[in-house]
Amino acid sequence: TEKEDLLAVLTWMKQQPEIDPGRLFLFGGSQGGLVTELAAPEVQQDVKGLLLLFPALCALGSWLVFRFVWNITPELRQKMAAARKS
Repeated sequence: TEKEDLLAVLTWMKQQPEIDPGRLFLFGGSQGGLVTELAAPEVQQDVKGLLLLFPALCALGSWLVFRFVWNITPELRQKMAAARKS
């Protein structure tokens, strides 16, 4: 699935010596934004934040996914707030 592909890319990125794994963000536009949202609970320990550009289904569907992700991942909320400050 696209979510599995995203998780595989993130795993690969963290293994690259020239990449600081503590500074990784996920960016997704359109359908990639939806995939990024869906992967968020599984990657919250691995990324500093999420950037979403017009995520697919951004009306009701994306709002429900966002609320779901936001409510179940307080650690991700904390990381996103800390990233804004750094």
